[in-house]
Order: sequence, then structure tokens, then C-alpha cells
Amino acid sequence: MLNAADYGVPQKRERVFFVGFRADLGVDWSFPEPTHGADALLWDKYKTGDYWERHRIAKKRRPIPSDAERARLERLGFAIPPHAAWRTVRDAISDLPDPEHAPDAAAAIANHQFNSGARAYPGHTGSVLDEPAKTLKAGDHGVPGGENMLVRDDSSLR
Repeated sequence: MLNAADYGVPQKRERVFFVGFRADLGVDWSFPEPTHGADALLWDKYKTGDYWERHRIAKKRRPIPSDAERARLERLGFAIPPHAAWRTVRDAISDLPDPEHAPDAAAAIANHQFNSGARAYPGHTGSVLDEPAKTLKAGDHGVPGGENMLVRDDSSLR
């Protein structure tokens, strides 16, 4: 099982791959090594602050790490993670206009539009900006919101 976030995709998307070769080909193959990691994102956020600086997030608006994040940071100690940081939703969309608040600018980008009525409900809370997105589900089941929405810094939904 591979997680797309471990390869630079700003989405936590775990998938199972089966790869096979005929025995007579003598192929020696393995999956590529991950290039990105969750520990590196934690490091950039809470050890160096580089993540927040890159996105121009004022120090007073930066979240504090959760207990689980603090424990992971403690385990890291002073060891700089070997991978690049996971890419986040904020990394992926920071240069796009907000389609709710700047609809004219957003209209210039194909399929970049605001759909009102998104709401969170148990088990479907949307993706936070400072982590890779949850796996986005294809299809339309008639319920706006759920996993195909974002939670803004002010806790409003997009």
C-alpha cells in the first residue's frame, strides 16, 4: 500500500498496487522510495516555522501542535527528517483566488467555482488547509459538503 502524500501529492490517498513480471524475465524491481513525509511537515511547522513563514501566517494565528504532534516531535528530537515535507492543501491552492469571495477572478480558471451549502456531518468533516487533503471521492450523491470541502482558518467551510 502506498500513500500519494508520500510522493508529493497534496492528498492522503492510500492505494494498493500489485506489480508482477513473468519469472523468465528476471526483473529486479521495487517501488520507488517515498520523497515526502509527515515528520518533515511537522518539522517545518513547529521546529523551524518555515511552513508558516512561506504562507505568511502571523505568529499569533499559528496553531499549537496537538498532544500527538508534540509526542512525534519529541521522538524526532534533533534529527532532521530525510524527506521533503508533505504538500498541504494550502500549498496546492494558495495561488488560487477564493471562488466564494473573488468569483470573477475564479471564473477565469476552469472548474474553479464555489458551491454553497457545504456542511460538516458526523464522519465527514472536510480537509484542513495545513495537511494533505483527505481522499476526494468521485461522484455526486446529492449531499453538498462532506469530504469534498475545505475547513478554512476561521472554521468556516468551503
